[in-house]
Amino acid sequence: MGGHATRAHSGTAAGGACDGPPHPRFPRSRPLITPSFIERLQIQTGGSFHCHPITADLQALVERSGVRQGLLVAVGQHTTTALVLNENEERLLLDIEAFFLALAPPDRPWLHNDLHLRQGIPPDEPRNAHAHLIAMLLGNQLSLPVVDGRLGIGRWQSVLLVELDGPRQREVLLQLIDTGGAPPLDAGVAG
Repeated sequence: MGGHATRAHSGTAAGGACDGPPHPRFPRSRPLITPSFIERLQIQTGGSFHCHPITADLQALVERSGVRQGLLVAVGQHTTTALVLNENEERLLLDIEAFFLALAPPDRPWLHNDLHLRQGIPPDEPRNAHAHLIAMLLGNQLSLPVVDGRLGIGRWQSVLLVELDGPRQREVLLQLIDTGGAPPLDAGVAG
């Protein structure tokens, strides 16, 4: 006698682990389709290693959209840039540059920089292995909460596009997702 296997699904619209009354502090979620705003931020960078503050650009998108509660996702579109959340203080930015260039010195004989051994590269290909390596350490995307129409970041935090192989024209893709719903729970509310 033959048989067939079936796969159990939980948490689906048809039933499963999410059945039952909603929790009073965590009501059932809204429909999955929510408004989304997309923008491409263009930045002309300066210097071979330079931090460009973009917090004001991100906050401007939030304000133009009218989103009160949501999530802003920022993704750098290049393999030799990074996006970070840190303090935008001149001397700290110099320390950051010195720290990362000591970890991945541009003048080290990186294999990626052996341009004569690589296939199909353009004639103006830079020797930039250090920039790729630093970008991998720092990361190239951020997800930021939007709370009451403002970026949910700390007092001293700034969103920085870190140029690692400039100067160049750079792009950051921004997607702002309106999650709607009530404002955040008051920290003093008893559970």
